[in-house]
Amino acid sequence: MFLLLLMRKLKGYVTIHVLGKKGERFINLALRMNVELWNIKREKDYLIVNLSIAGYRKMWQQCRKENIPIKIIRKKGTPFLLHKLRKRKVFSVGLVLFILAIYLISSFIWFIDVTGLETIDYNQFSTFLKEQDLKVGTIKYFIDTEKLEQNIKLAFPQIAWVSVNVKGTQVLVEVVEKEGEESTDKGPANVIAAKDGVITKILVLSGQQEVNVGDTVAKNQLLISGQLFNGETRTHMLVRAFGIIEARVWYEGYGEALQQETVYKETGNLVTVKYIELFGKKVRISKKNIPYEKYSKVISAQKLTIKDSPLPFKLITERYYEIKGEKNKYKIDQMERLARERAIENAMKKVPNGVEIVNKTVNIIERSGKIVRVKVILETIEDIGKIQRINY
Repeated sequence: MFLLLLMRKLKGYVTIHVLGKKGERFINLALRMNVELWNIKREKDYLIVNLSIAGYRKMWQQCRKENIPIKIIRKKGTPFLLHKLRKRKVFSVGLVLFILAIYLISSFIWFIDVTGLETIDYNQFSTFLKEQDLKVGTIKYFIDTEKLEQNIKLAFPQIAWVSVNVKGTQVLVEVVEKEGEESTDKGPANVIAAKDGVITKILVLSGQQEVNVGDTVAKNQLLISGQLFNGETRTHMLVRAFGIIEARVWYEGYGEALQQETVYKETGNLVTVKYIELFGKKVRISKKNIPYEKYSKVISAQKLTIKDSPLPFKLITERYYEIKGEKNKYKIDQMERLARERAIENAMKKVPNGVEIVNKTVNIIERSGKIVRVKVILETIEDIGKIQRINY
């Protein structure tokens, strides 16, 4: 079916109206003249039929002789497209130049994506890639991916596996770093406090314990030392300190609510503005202005591609949602509830993901007819140990 449709479009075909009540005579004539018809549809007072260019030429004269009125309503296929292009020489030349430009542009690298870096500095890695002639503007046919992978492994021993793939105008560099004993970062180190807290649990696996349960510690305070003293030899030995140090940690949040507040809501009105971004510069392609006095803006970017190969263009879409303010008046208990919710929300923003909250304290700082202010303290128990390398 697909091949048949493709052949019809390559050869070209027309869609015609057979006017009046002579549709049956037209179909019988096509059968006698061995002309193929398809997509035959009967309307109120005419017949719609598809037939090839050759079939139309073959039947046209005979239809005139037999007084069967026909009219072309649509032309499809390659012959008609080529005819249009011959009539529009400037357009044809522009189209050819555009195709050549796209081909030329797609011969260069425009995007370099690096994934998997954890301990390796991204800027250092990017500089190394540039030294290896992998940068924006490099001709993709000159990139030796196997050699580049070998050079990356030699330059960064902490990498266990690396893959360099050229996909259209994009280079994907995937990195997997070594873990555990394979890591190059296994020199002597201390364990220090990542934040203030009160120690609740200590488990030293390596190194010298410097604090006890119940001690209040400050951020960056030494918890486990990587420097051990040997009493027999009267010498110091450096090790990599390691252990679990749990502490009570507190996070504060403030919130307030006014008796009368303006709440902004979307009205449902929307204006969309589009840009084409090329080499960091935006060209506006929408002529719409923003008619709203107040609005919220959402920006999205889409890479333009040809067969999954990204081009050095981006389609930037900015959506402007109109918002209008509504004045809300609250009672004192509503103000207190809003202030408490806002304080908790602000405190929760500071709590790390996955950390359990063991206690919550709510203090009302101010409570009047015009404003309510609330302070919330969230208490957690978490591991506050952080590795600090010992330079020697």
